[in-house]
Parts: sequence; C-alpha cells; structure tokens
Amino acid sequence: MNRNIENHRVAPSTSELYRRFAEKWQAEQFIGGEIRMRNLLSYRQEKDETRRDEWEGISSVHSQGSAFEMKYQGKLIASGHFKEDLRLKTKSPERYYISCMSTECVPRHRSWGEWVVKIRNPRRLFEELASETPSGYNLLWGPVEYCLMPAGPGILELEDTWRRKRMSFKDEREFRFALYFGEKVDCPNDGSVTLEFQPRDREFELIHDPA
Repeated sequence: MNRNIENHRVAPSTSELYRRFAEKWQAEQFIGGEIRMRNLLSYRQEKDETRRDEWEGISSVHSQGSAFEMKYQGKLIASGHFKEDLRLKTKSPERYYISCMSTECVPRHRSWGEWVVKIRNPRRLFEELASETPSGYNLLWGPVEYCLMPAGPGILELEDTWRRKRMSFKDEREFRFALYFGEKVDCPNDGSVTLEFQPRDREFELIHDPA
C-alpha cells in the first residue's frame, strides 16, 4: 500500500460530525451500522445535476503562463509556456469510495435532507473500523481542503485529491470518510458499496431538522 494513502487520516476539528439524509429510513440504516459509500467517478457521472460534480477528485494547479522545459538524458528537447492551468486527477477514482459528512449542523445544509445523524466521537469510530478492515483495503478520513489552487509540498500527491474541492463549496464544511480498494481488489460494478459494523451504545443521535 502506498505510504501516502496510509497517512491520510486526519482527526476532525470537532468532537462531533453530522450526516444528513433525505429519508428517515436512510438515517436509521446508518445508525444501525450500514454506511453506504459511492466512488469518486460516480459523482462525476451523476445524472442528477444538483448532485453531479464533474471536478470530483480533480485539482487545478496555477501554471498558465509559466515557463517549462522538457529534458531527455540531460538534453533539452522542448520548452515554452503553459497555455492553461494543469489538472491533477486522482489516480483510479473508481477505487475511492466516500461518505460525506459535515463538521456543522446548520440551516443552510437543510437542502441535503431533514434527517441528521450526529456522530459522537468520530475519531474512535473510524479507528475501530480501520482496525477491522481486511487486507487489500484501507480506510482514510480527513476534512475537505477548499482552495482555488492547491499549494504546498503535497501538491503532486494525487492520492490526496480525493478530499479536495473548489473554494465555492467551503460553506459545506465537509469531512470525508473513505474506503480505498487496493489494486488487487475488484471494485463493485455499480460504483457503490455498503460498509457494515456494530455500533456502540449512544454512538449516534438522530435529529429531525426540517426546513
């Protein structure tokens, strides 16, 4: 397993997370120990325009107008300037299955659904699930990074683009939990998977928050 993938486990900035659902039965399934997850590719191909994000798992790097050189065996073979910004795409987006949560439970999120599951002590939950994950898979989690153009030493780590989004989404305050399918594991054909577990007592709380 790539070390970069293993290290992408970042604790929530709050002691609680929130997951919204349109239907009560969906929230009750989650509380009962079923986490339904979809891969990044399925969000790019989503038929519902309100849910589709063609940039899911894709980051832009500010490079338009910058000079570049290409060398082969020490010899310059091409040079010039970038005509547009580079795009970094998550390698194998069909292998990253995500569940999207938020660090806030606020009125502006009601369009996602009126049924809210409060997750108490999410770090403990994620770590327990990670300890039970079979060989060939890996659990990842961390807050979504919102930026116009990503920067820093990890800019070329394509594995990290699974939790990057454009600045226009920053009000979502999203936190992602992901199941990564290793290269030797077959992915489901329909782009979704359900993670089953046995919840602790009082691990979740159901909240009705209608508009």
